[in-house]
Amino acid sequence: CRRGRKTVRTEGLTDEWGGFTIELPSEIHAWPMLEASCKVRFLQMPQINSSCYPGYHIDPTSMRELSNSNGSRVYDMGIVWIRNLAGCSL
Repeated sequence: CRRGRKTVRTEGLTDEWGGFTIELPSEIHAWPMLEASCKVRFLQMPQINSSCYPGYHIDPTSMRELSNSNGSRVYDMGIVWIRNLAGCSL
């Protein structure tokens, strides 16, 4: 997430369906319009010579807020397509 010159990073791992949960540092949790300041970036994907690889180059993706209740915010980043060739288990 970037606000002015300040950049804050956090990392998470996806589950078997591609969903993930991250804990935001307290310094950015209260930022209004967080989705305008943050992007989701994939740090590691299967190699191109793997039986499973991204269907296209994946640029950092904007988030869209789905809900905000009880101190928890839920965001969506849309769909990322992965090519599924024979032998690839997703």
